[in-house]
Amino acid sequence: MEWSVAVAGSTLAAGFVAVVMWYYQSKRNPRSPAQAHAVQTHRPQIPFFNPSATGGRRSARVSDSDLLPFLPTAPAVPQLDLHTIGCLRFDTEAASYSLRLREVRSDMVSDEERKNGAVLSDLPFWRREFALNAILIPKFRSWENLCLFARKMDGFNKRDGVDDWCRTVSITLPLDGIDMGTQRHDTVDAASGSFKLYPENLETLSWKGNRLQLPFFFKDKFQHLTRLVIRCELSAFDFVDILRVGRRTLESVEVRTIVDHDEPTLQRTSVGERAPYVMEGLRSLTVVSKVDFHEVVSLFKFHKLEEITIVSGSTNTFNLDFFTQFDTNDLKRIKRLDAHCFVGEGERRLLEKHISGIVKVQDRPPGERDFSIEN
Repeated sequence: MEWSVAVAGSTLAAGFVAVVMWYYQSKRNPRSPAQAHAVQTHRPQIPFFNPSATGGRRSARVSDSDLLPFLPTAPAVPQLDLHTIGCLRFDTEAASYSLRLREVRSDMVSDEERKNGAVLSDLPFWRREFALNAILIPKFRSWENLCLFARKMDGFNKRDGVDDWCRTVSITLPLDGIDMGTQRHDTVDAASGSFKLYPENLETLSWKGNRLQLPFFFKDKFQHLTRLVIRCELSAFDFVDILRVGRRTLESVEVRTIVDHDEPTLQRTSVGERAPYVMEGLRSLTVVSKVDFHEVVSLFKFHKLEEITIVSGSTNTFNLDFFTQFDTNDLKRIKRLDAHCFVGEGERRLLEKHISGIVKVQDRPPGERDFSIEN
């Protein structure tokens, strides 16, 4: 027993001495980088950051070529072949289709066309009223893209069921206009006449864009249009022509903003020709104008008008000639007049005397924000 304990003690002592000798030996003769790498094959390290390879110091012998395999490199940017296409989507909850131009990669064109086809194939089965929102963003403001946009609207409006169920259309175009390039006006007229831009039974139209595109989208008369909203800096001549387009069917008209343009854009008629024009069913009229417009409005007869909103930036006092086309019964029919313009005290008393409904006049002159077509 005593002999076994002695042997164990001597073994432990010898092991302790071996460990101490190994420690001092490793301090005097450290492993070479190759040996260290061979021992730690499970942890490959970048030479620049490997302390065992440099003795804990930054090695001056590590060159950039040694680091190249480990440095991250930016991937090459692929040259994408982009195509401009029309994308049609349907919002079930809102019961509305949306049409937009988009740029997609060439390998995605077929996918987008399949999506469009699926939407169109379901269209005949949607036997309820729906709307179309067509938007052309400024990025695509070229003549070619406008024609592509119109061609997609034409294809949609010729589908079965659109004439019966699409009653509302909203069109949004770049406010800066379309880059027409070298296109002549006769080319524009011919192109616009070849597209069916609206369904037959359209009742509500909201149009926002540049006045130079008015002829493209207001080529024909509307047979069933009852509500029209125009957000565009247009001339007083254009205002007259737009009212004339729907004088037999329109019930509500909102136009903002009439500005000082000398030439008509639509070029259908001149002020004074075949006046007065009878607005047979118009009940609500909103006009926002930076200039005096009472002369062009006086070209019309309003026998059913009930609500009038006027925002005028003219420095002239509100001219009662606006109401010369109203007889006594017409004035009694007006339920509300909201005038935001210069109105003298005498004019105000006359309005309150002749109009049986609410007369609201804002004393302060309208500001630039009041004329914004974004309101």
